[in-house]
Amino acid sequence: MWPTIRGLLDLGFTLSSSSTPAQGVLAGKRVVFTGAMPKPRKEMEAEAAGLGADVQKGVSSKTDWLITGERVGATKIAKAKKLGVTVMPLDEYLAVIGG
Repeated sequence: MWPTIRGLLDLGFTLSSSSTPAQGVLAGKRVVFTGAMPKPRKEMEAEAAGLGADVQKGVSSKTDWLITGERVGATKIAKAKKLGVTVMPLDEYLAVIGG
């Protein structure tokens, strides 16, 4: 079993807990990141998930926040507004999470 796990780790797989994230400042928030971010998107998403957020890939009526970086398409913002989703610029999001 260990050689298989070592092989997967060598290929770049990571192990993580599948338990529910601890309650954090984003607990219960469903968020989507869009636009250019200061860090890689996966890193931003992992950080949000670690703070309790449910990170989504696309805007839906269930999304709470659309977090916008630079160069965001007008179509995505329009969809969010139509669905009643809060459009949050990156600097506001960082203030919320204390970053």
